[in-house]
Amino acid sequence: MRKNAKSVFCLVSLLVLVMLLALPGCKEEPAKSSKKDIISFEIGDARGVFDQIENNTTISLIVPADSDLSKLTPVITVSDGATVSPASGVENNFTNPVTYTVTAENGDIRHFTVNVEAAEKASENEILSFKIGDAGGVFYYDTISLIVPADSDLSKLTPVITVSDGATVSPASGVENNFTNPVTYTVTAGNGDIRHFTVNVEAAAKSSGKDIIDFKIGDAIGAIEEYNKTVSLTVPIDSDLSALTPVITVSNGAAVSPASDVEMDFTNPVTFTVKSFDIIIAIFH
Repeated sequence: MRKNAKSVFCLVSLLVLVMLLALPGCKEEPAKSSKKDIISFEIGDARGVFDQIENNTTISLIVPADSDLSKLTPVITVSDGATVSPASGVENNFTNPVTYTVTAENGDIRHFTVNVEAAEKASENEILSFKIGDAGGVFYYDTISLIVPADSDLSKLTPVITVSDGATVSPASGVENNFTNPVTYTVTAGNGDIRHFTVNVEAAAKSSGKDIIDFKIGDAIGAIEEYNKTVSLTVPIDSDLSALTPVITVSNGAAVSPASDVEMDFTNPVTFTVKSFDIIIAIFH
């Protein structure tokens, strides 16, 4: 009897020892995450705004005015271990609200409604600047006036035009036009609103001056007598009057003949013609 009790004791002890040895290998798997949030929702530079009233399950975005809402691709960040459907980086149609479903690691799900709107198109339809060469337009309400150089061909002028952001102008900037009569330019805003501008271009009056302003030969400066239309100079005694080269300045837009910088014989008075006026040049030693 004692022998049997001893055997039973040994057997129980062996079983306990086996169980104790087996326990360290029995580890519980960690609980799977129940987190199922959309952390961020972006389309291009537009970031989603979460509606606190709707328990953060409504996301709103405003994209640029010219965006095609039927073809937008969001970038979505969700909780660690979670997945989202439709997936991040997949093009979608946002012309109506779209539902995105986030599934946590443990299988819990949460639905998010995403609303996307295009920004309103700009209503500005201004001409900000209107230039032809160095001539800048002067604005008076919807009328623009310019004065271009006297020798400009008004039938062939090319304006450079700046308009409001998002607007267009017709005829376009950089396109040659005929300005012999007033020209209408139409500016269309991004939202379709239009505004008409009338552009008037005039050529500056040509100079009527027919004067010699300055007459020099070397260091000798001519004495100009306006009333009698004469110019007198005294040059160095050793000058060769038969071979002198004058430098002549005349009124803006005027021309002189013989021309400036042309060698001439001044042994006798020489007549220079500015437009239709004759001016006698007398040279003295």
